[in-house]
Amino acid sequence: DRYEHREVSCDRERLGLRCPDGRHEHLDAEDQVHDLPEGGRCCPRCGRPYQLFGEDVSEQVSWRVRVWRVVHRRRKYRRCCRCPVPAVVTAPGPAKLTARGLFTTEFCVNLLIARYALGLPFNRVIAMLAFQGLEVAPGTLAGVARRLGVLLEPLAAVIAARSAAAVHAHADETSWRVFGQPADCGGDRWWLWVFTAADTVVYRIAPSRSLKVLEGHYGVSGGQLPEGRGPLVLSSDFFSVYQSFSELDGVTPLWCWAHIRRRFIRAGDAHRKNLGPWADAWITRIGVLYAAHRRLAAAPDGTSEHDRAAAAFGAALDETGAHRRIQGAKPDLLHPAAAKVLATLDREWEGLAAHRDFPRLPLDNNTAERAIRTPVVG
Repeated sequence: DRYEHREVSCDRERLGLRCPDGRHEHLDAEDQVHDLPEGGRCCPRCGRPYQLFGEDVSEQVSWRVRVWRVVHRRRKYRRCCRCPVPAVVTAPGPAKLTARGLFTTEFCVNLLIARYALGLPFNRVIAMLAFQGLEVAPGTLAGVARRLGVLLEPLAAVIAARSAAAVHAHADETSWRVFGQPADCGGDRWWLWVFTAADTVVYRIAPSRSLKVLEGHYGVSGGQLPEGRGPLVLSSDFFSVYQSFSELDGVTPLWCWAHIRRRFIRAGDAHRKNLGPWADAWITRIGVLYAAHRRLAAAPDGTSEHDRAAAAFGAALDETGAHRRIQGAKPDLLHPAAAKVLATLDREWEGLAAHRDFPRLPLDNNTAERAIRTPVVG
């Protein structure tokens, strides 16, 4: 249920999936001419040929998947003179990602996309290749991926360093089962971490869910962020590790409103008779807060529209805080499930209310949850 109750938007034009006018002119085109049979291009009575008058044009979108062999023929030339130079010269072969590699660069790119961008297991990739006539063993593809990983390590290091220097980031983690463990790994339950910033996404698979992973990613030493690094605003849920990390100087936590919203939903669903209207009222308040935040994010800075949107967002946040204080003042009069949710809201209020100072940043941690979804499903 961590992926319930969230909005996913996709800028189709930015991704190049479709032209704004509904056509697909950005795709390569292949013309197919459909003509009348030779006997149908003349008058059926006198036999006089018809004259070409034009054509009707329509489009379809096709999808072609093909696996083929690339045969490299390296031309060799023999010396025809007696000069002291090599007797035979041979044209150089194609560049390869790995020495003696069987697969082309294009094949390797598609393999990485299928496995890591789309989250397809290797067995499914193998089945797809088999439909095209290529039989390949799982170990072969795993070996290719391992060698490609070595090639990508320098790039991964640069991306990780850029992520660690980001001003704002989202972070999340989920359990991750491993099948072959080092001797000191401590079991088969590891953790997949994700750090998303404005232009980077970094995944780390670690045997620990502890503060060490966060500190390692951001280069924390001696309880301090790296010297010369600016402040960090970290969006996350309110797991204890993120709370401990937020105590570092220079780290500002932004807790996730979607997480607290789910707690109200769960309480209402579990006790619909007693807490249904109460939970619905809280969900409505949070919905008003989200709507005000969207209007604020869309309003240009320095305009009256922005001032009105900022005031509306502040008012929605103040109203939510007022209900929190009023209802939480006498927890003994509340249903135990309601008291528990309100206690969490009160405990995490400072990090939730900090969104007032960062109106351009998302109210939730859905960015990280979306990033972690593909590897989890795969």
